[in-house]
Order: sequence, then structure tokens, then C-alpha cells
Amino acid sequence: MSQASPAELLASRKDVESSSTVRKTPTDPEFLQHHLSTCPNNAWITYSCLPSQQQELIRSVVNTTGQEKTIYKPFSDFLTYLSGRIHSSLSARRNESVPVIEFIPNGTKRMVGHPDKFDPIAAYGPECVGVEGPRTNLEVRTRPNGQIEYTAIPYHRANTLIKIKPDSKNGALQSISYAWRHLEACPDRPGVYCLAVNCRYYQIAWVDSAGPVTSPRYAWKNGEHYQLDPLLCYLYSLYVPPASHTMRDPTITVHRLDTHLPLTWDIHSGGKIYEDCKLISFQPPWGRRTTVFLHIKDGQRTIIKDYYRNKKGRYNEEDFLARIHSDVLMPGVVRLVSSEEVKAYGEVITTAPRPELEDSNDRVACRTKMRLIFSSVGQKLDKVSSLKELLMVFFDLNEIHRALLHVGVLHRDISANNILIRPKHRSFKGDVQLSSNPKLMSDILWTETTNTTADRSTCLLIDFDNSANLFSSTENATENVKVLAQRTGTPMYIARSISSGVVLPKRWHRRYFPMPELSGKAKELYDKTWGAATYEEYCDRNGTCHGSTVPDNNTLRALYAKLSTKPVCHRPHHDVESMFWTLFVTALKAVPKSDLEDVQSGAFLRIWGAFEKHDIGPIGPTEVDGRDIVLRDLIEEGPDTLDHILHPAFLATPLPDLLANLAQHISPEYDFLQGMSKADHLHEAWRRLLLECLVQIDGSPGLDVELDPNARRGRKLKRGRLNYSSDGDNSDVDDEGDSRGKPRARTADSSAVHSLGRLNPPEYVHSCRTVP
Repeated sequence: MSQASPAELLASRKDVESSSTVRKTPTDPEFLQHHLSTCPNNAWITYSCLPSQQQELIRSVVNTTGQEKTIYKPFSDFLTYLSGRIHSSLSARRNESVPVIEFIPNGTKRMVGHPDKFDPIAAYGPECVGVEGPRTNLEVRTRPNGQIEYTAIPYHRANTLIKIKPDSKNGALQSISYAWRHLEACPDRPGVYCLAVNCRYYQIAWVDSAGPVTSPRYAWKNGEHYQLDPLLCYLYSLYVPPASHTMRDPTITVHRLDTHLPLTWDIHSGGKIYEDCKLISFQPPWGRRTTVFLHIKDGQRTIIKDYYRNKKGRYNEEDFLARIHSDVLMPGVVRLVSSEEVKAYGEVITTAPRPELEDSNDRVACRTKMRLIFSSVGQKLDKVSSLKELLMVFFDLNEIHRALLHVGVLHRDISANNILIRPKHRSFKGDVQLSSNPKLMSDILWTETTNTTADRSTCLLIDFDNSANLFSSTENATENVKVLAQRTGTPMYIARSISSGVVLPKRWHRRYFPMPELSGKAKELYDKTWGAATYEEYCDRNGTCHGSTVPDNNTLRALYAKLSTKPVCHRPHHDVESMFWTLFVTALKAVPKSDLEDVQSGAFLRIWGAFEKHDIGPIGPTEVDGRDIVLRDLIEEGPDTLDHILHPAFLATPLPDLLANLAQHISPEYDFLQGMSKADHLHEAWRRLLLECLVQIDGSPGLDVELDPNARRGRKLKRGRLNYSSDGDNSDVDDEGDSRGKPRARTADSSAVHSLGRLNPPEYVHSCRTVP
């Protein structure tokens, strides 16, 4: 998955409205032709032909001078009248199959049934909601003044959303924010129409995975005549949308309409029905809009992942997984059962054509809905039970990532949201044997328990949406370089040079450290597992660094002048840097089961803020990647710098020394080391340092620390800037102190607002925005 921005608590609807995609919503002058169906003559009506009662209703909106709430009901009744006329005009077959849409004055009341029931934005409801009627089903009582009171409207009953303002202010952005919430709650709806109304004009919007687009503002009155034509086309399109606009995905339906919330879903795929699926994670509604479901039957767990793929994308996740598992199954890598393009009524579901986005750098004009079925599940990374298990997970991750390089796959989005633990795989008849490469920590420390038919890995690597092919053909080499030059990753964990798009500028990053060397039991285990020849092959001799001669200062300055004008290509060592940041953040927030008092000092909060606020994009002359401070202190001051940052229970363990030693090898800019022959040099340093640390803990169990998987350190920090990436696959990772989720990766050309979820299910394969 791809293109996200740092985690942020979306405290209000205005956070969505302030996002880049909403603020830059294009207005299509040809909206009627591009995004609406033409209302047929038998449903057409002019103001002069309206009954006098309906004329009075629309005049009450246009001529209002009172409070906003006084026009909710008149306008809802007016739309209900027009919608009923249009429904009656439909063909008999369509009239019977499509329920009438009636409009309820909601009065900003909170809608119900959103999968993230804790999200505060859900409290902001649209003033008017079009529901698949009759609306009498939602009536509660009639008040003494004759006004009807309605129950809270479930998201799945809503068909369209309306913002009403009594004055001349524009409510289009607010209506789009309502669509944001609605599409998150309704995985069966590829797109939705919205309407913004005030006393002077109205404006229609279409919102799907490509983002929002609005119509021009249509004045209610053109001279002495009321302008109802666009409004009629809008209402007719709710019943008969244009062929290029899909409002409903028939392959996913509510399991039981009479069930209590939250809803579960029935999903059709490959001729099979997965019944009663629980929605466990979701992403912002434009971009890839990944939605993940968990299906359980007879104790077997299946993961279903729906997302909207960029049709111009070069690589597909299913292709990478087929390559990885082509001969034998790779341990620690998610397994795919099937993939398909999702169809509605025989046609593949795509986003509506967006001519204005065809040449845009930060938005994707066309996306196709995909459905992937996985047989692998795992638990969240922060559910590790001990320090030893945490380090075993990262040792195995390093070896798996290293093995993927040998089949030409570079993941490019190593982050806490893409690393699960304790993998389980559903068995299928004909499963082949697991690969004996990579060698995992269970093979090294406990060889007698090795099972070649079971996944021996302590981790599960998922989400290969952002992966790149390292084995490109000659004719595709130029295109592959462009792909590798994209700044893709999760902001909190992305490598620093990939985040900024250029080589690291400071002299600090030109300080290099030789490959670490092993001794004692760690060296014995290394030689036994990989051989002494392999060990020597990576050792530095005669002043080299990771097998390369370090240039002198003049050469380094010349190299910087040359490389600083070129985009950085994503290389294997950048993913290893992401592993380091993921390990550091996980350790930073971990809470041991200890009697030691945890004082979350100012140093801890500053470090956490550096991660939480980091974003992808160029760094200005007065700016700095705050994570560099972490590396600088770890190298200059050593493990002592962690005394007031980590939980005190970790200070007597090998963890501080490990992080300080890893920092020495993570910090440098390796692009300055010309002619380096081994792409996995940083993997080797990681292997040695973690092996030594794990051997130490394994030999002295008292050095291990038991962790509390249900507690985390930290506080939620508000970001000063919110972004949204329309090309994002912005899965979330649990990154807040109260188990709220964190968004995923994005590219630097685009930006994304990311919402957060709570309450994580015990097992799942994707960690987008987790829901109860």
C-alpha cells in the first residue's frame, strides 16, 4: 500500500475540509454532461408547473432570513416530492427494483453505524439525508407542533447527503466531508452524490475514489425563473446514474438488514459467497481506499481486501506474491488465494472519468476496484509479549526481506502496519513445502523444533502494493528507475533520503562505521548457519566500510554536488532503515510488566513528536528531519541517551546498546559509497547485531522483559498540517497511546488526511484503519 501522511487525530469535520484534496476540489464546467444523467421528459417539471404547496416550499428556502434549521424540513419535503415524481416515471421493471428515495431533515444529528464509532467526526451529520425509503420506517413520533421526529439514520440507509445553509456561504466542502464519512462506512458504495444548498444557489458534487468534483454553482433564480434542471438531473441520477458512475457494488451486501450495528457483510468472489464478514480496517475514501474484512468459517480465517487500483500502475501485488511463492512457499510472507477485478452488472467497477485529472501529478484520474483473498492472518506488532519476541520478529523480518531481494522484490513500505506477528495460514490441498531460505531465528536457536511444513517465522510481511521489481528488463530499465525514484513509504518510518527525495545533505551523514564483527556463541551460530566464508565476505578490511572505500572529503563534496540534483532511487538499505525506525518506535511505546515507575519525560515527548509530526516531502533550508536528532544522540552519547526515553525496565537489557549500535549503520548516506557491490550490506549488519543481542538474551533469561500487549506509552499529538494523498493506500498502524490507528504510505507529490480507529481485533492480515 502507498502514499500516506503522519498519524493525526481528526478532531472535527474541519480537519477533512482543510485537506489538500478537499481544498483543491475541481469544478467541472461540464458537470451535467460528465457526471449526471439527463432527466427524461416524462419526469421533467418546471417551477410554474409545481403545485402551489411545492412552490411555497422552495420559496421558503430561497427567501429565508431566519435560522438555518427552519429550512431543513421544507427543503426535505420539496426533494421528496420531486424524487417521488421521478421514481414514478421509471420503467415498471426499474421502479419495482429500485426503492424510492425520500429525504429526511436530519438537522446535523449524528448518523449511526459508522465502523469507527469512536471517531468524533461521525458526530457531525448532514442537515438532510436521502434515504432508501420509505422514510416513515425511520419515524419515531410526531411532536405536538406537528413536526415528525426521526431516529438516527444508519449510514447504510443513506443514498445522498445534503448540506444546507440559510445564507450565501458555500457548503460544498462540508458536503464533501459528509461524503468522506459515508464512503468509509459503506464499502458497498463506490461513489456518492452530495448537494450543497443556500438561499442563492445550489451545487452538486460527485465523490469516489478519484476524489471529489463539483458542479458550477446553479443560481436558484435566473431572472424571474427558478432553475430546477440541474436539480432534477441530480435526483434522476440517484436512480439511474450515468454508465460511468457506479453507486452500488452488488458483490457486497449487508448480511442482515435487521441486525444490530455494527453491520457485517456478505461478499461474492470467484463464484463463492463469504457470509457475515466483519469489516476490520479501512482507509480514507479517495485514493486506494483499502477496506479489509475478516471471514471466519469452521475456525478458518480468510482475509478479503478491497481496494481501488491505479489503472496506470506498473506493478500489482498479486504478481509479486506469485513470484515470491512460485516454487516453494516463502515463510513470513502473506499468501494469496485469488484476485479479481470487481464487476457491477457485468462491467468492471472504475472511478468516474475525470478529464481534469489526466495530466495531474498528485491525483489519479482512473481507478479499478480490485478484490484479493488471503489465507494468512497475524496479530499486530505491538502485541508482542516480550523483548525477546520483539527482537526475533525483527531478525526474521530482516532475513525475509533479504530473501525477497533474491527473487527481485523490494517491498518499499516497511512499517508497523505491514508487520504482523504469529502468522497463521489456512491450509489448502496441494500446498508445497516451505523454502529453507531464509534461515529464521527459530532455526538458529532451536534447530530441533524446525518444521519444514509449517511457517517458522515469527512475523508476517504484508501489503506488497508499493513493491518494485528489481529484475527489470533492459527495455523497462528507464521506467523502473522512475518507479524506484518515487518517494513512497509510511512517513513515520520512511528512510530519510526517500522522504526528502534527495541524498542526505549534512556532513554528519558522511561518517561511516565498519561492519560489526561477532565472537563467542554468536559467531559459532553464524558460521554453523551461513558459513565462515559468508561471514568473511562481508567483513571490512583495510579501512573499508560495508565493503566500499570511503571517499575523502573533497570527493564527498563533489559527489554531493552531483547527486543532490538527482532524485534518490529506493534501494534495499532504505527498507532496512525503515526497519530501524519501526523497531525504535515500537520499543519507544512498549510498556513492560514492571514495578518500575514510568516517567514520560519531556525528552520522550520530544522524540515521539519528531516521529508523529514527520511528513514526506522536501526539507527546506531551515528545516530538519527530526529523526536525525535521534541518530545523532545515539551515536554521540551512546545508549545513555535512552535513559529518559525508553521505559526504565529496558535500561538493564541489551536493547539500548542494540539501538545505539544499529544507529551507527543507519545514519550514513550510502549513496556516497560508489561501487558498492553488495545490495544487502545493511541487512548483514542488522543480522549480526540482532543475532548477538538475541544470543545474549537467550543465554541470560533475566535480561528478557515481559511486555504488556494492552498498554502503550505516549500521548496523542495534534499535527499542524493535514494532508491527503489521492494516490494513497493509506493503511493505518496502531500508533497512538490508546490504540488508535495510524495511516500508511504516500508519495511526496500527494497528500492525505488520515483518520484513526480504535479497538483492534485479535487477528488480521492488514492494518489499515482498525475498527471495533
